[in-house]
Amino acid sequence: MVLHGEIWNARKDVRAHLHTHDISMVLDGAGELCAILVFSDITRLGRGRVLSGILAFHDALTDLPNRNVMMD
Repeated sequence: MVLHGEIWNARKDVRAHLHTHDISMVLDGAGELCAILVFSDITRLGRGRVLSGILAFHDALTDLPNRNVMMD
């Protein structure tokens, strides 16, 4: 069984960081269930997604709402 997800997390410097995580459940040599967690910092990708969402609905030069927002 593998679980996958993304989490916005804060470090000691209080800035938000986006992490992706995978959690796998495996059996160890003694036959007991163990969890393996793998975290990856994807902050740049997450900030890019946020920025592209803003640019989709606002003019890049003036930051005013564009036609998509007005139609909504």
